[in-house]
Amino acid sequence: MKTIIKDLDITDWLLYFGQTILDAQEDTLKLIDFLIEKAKSFDRFNTEMNKRQLKMVTRIFNTGHQGFNDGLSADNYTKIAKTSASTATCNLKSMVDKKMFIKTGELKGTRYWLNLEN
Repeated sequence: MKTIIKDLDITDWLLYFGQTILDAQEDTLKLIDFLIEKAKSFDRFNTEMNKRQLKMVTRIFNTGHQGFNDGLSADNYTKIAKTSASTATCNLKSMVDKKMFIKTGELKGTRYWLNLEN
């Protein structure tokens, strides 16, 4: 026995499809803004960074506009830059002082975020 579909209402599908397009456009605009700010940031700070700092900033930029989920920790910096904890802390402090990074939290909860709003 065949089932006959009497309702050809595609409203739900159109709403879903429309929202998907809007979400994609919003994500694209965020990516474009991020890329512009990335270029400005590299232009502004490129000569002020040492090799480890440059490696770290490049790594963060490569994660895209979402960035690191919970921000950058000193432990992340140590592992990515392959350096000691004291060097990582010193480099991060320098980057905060130069307003390249924004620091939040304290002690083990300290996180660093790229400052793209200079």
